Amino acid sequence: MILEILPSDVKSNLITELNILSRDKNNLIIDFSKTELQIHKDFFKKIIKKQTLNKKSLVFVSDKYINYDDLNIVPTLTEAIDFVEIEEIERDIERL
Repeated sequence: MILEILPSDVKSNLITELNILSRDKNNLIIDFSKTELQIHKDFFKKIIKKQTLNKKSLVFVSDKYINYDDLNIVPTLTEAIDFVEIEEIERDIERL
């Protein structure tokens, strides 16, 4: 699932939408490329934990340099999709 964050999005709507998406147990890409909003790790802690427990990927798209060692941040949507595919392959290999 890809969630595109737009300049008009408000925090309360984002929280609701993220909770719905994380319940579906899908890989999740959150695209910040069309907004000036910043990625705040604390805001996403719950979703990070859910995605990890469900063995699903969580990738952020942002062209702004942010150094969070434990977050997957890439500059383009194409790279985010590739990142998810690689993690899926790694999980498949681990199951063998």
